Amino acid sequence: MDDRIAFEGVIYVLKTGIPWRYLPKEFGVWQTGYNLFARWAKSGALERLLQAFRECVDNEWLSIDSSSIKVHKHGSVPKGGQKNNA
Repeated sequence: MDDRIAFEGVIYVLKTGIPWRYLPKEFGVWQTGYNLFARWAKSGALERLLQAFRECVDNEWLSIDSSSIKVHKHGSVPKGGQKNNA
């Protein structure tokens, strides 16, 4: 397996928080991805890779758009305003 694809799988699992066994097939066999992750984490290679990526951030593509953030239904006020029960 290509290490780049396996690394993409590691990043996918870290980003989404899914269990390893649900890793999509595009990233190869999940056991291979997990073994690579465990080996890199133990040796410190994963930390060095992630640190290198932190240092090479390209803010040109950074985009924050608050219009896509929705309030949870419990955080909204009902129609007609909030009733005061005091």
